[in-house]
Amino acid sequence: MVEIAIVLAAFVQSGLKVDDETRRRYAEDIAFAAPTLEVAIAEVVTIKAEAEQDTTRIERCDYRKGEADNGRAASTFQLHPERWQGHSFAEVCGDNRLAAKLAADFLWSLRKSAGSWRAAFRRYVGVSRQDDPRLRGRDREFERLLANAKRNAS
Repeated sequence: MVEIAIVLAAFVQSGLKVDDETRRRYAEDIAFAAPTLEVAIAEVVTIKAEAEQDTTRIERCDYRKGEADNGRAASTFQLHPERWQGHSFAEVCGDNRLAAKLAADFLWSLRKSAGSWRAAFRRYVGVSRQDDPRLRGRDREFERLLANAKRNAS
């Protein structure tokens, strides 16, 4: 398990605009779910990129028209049904710890198969070009937050 304090610090450094209680809950869920520090930081970056506008509403899957790939994706991690591991939309939307575990599993499998976090983020988003705006600088943010997290862990 990754230390909650390190994940919490990464959320603060990311600039994600959520209240302290939500930030703490997200950090606990990710620390519980992530098998490594790298995966935990990848999840922080993913939440910031996927749900930055309104994390609480998106976590509950309370989408506006056109959001979340027209309602197909679930949770702050924007997971598609093929990543739900047999769980229902309601289960993934109703349990952020479950969503964090599903996202951790998916991100880790992408990292192992893709060979780099940069390629893993491209696959997670579903784009082929590294300069695609939907990536929103995930790889750079990941490297920055991971370096800070490693310093904090020492």
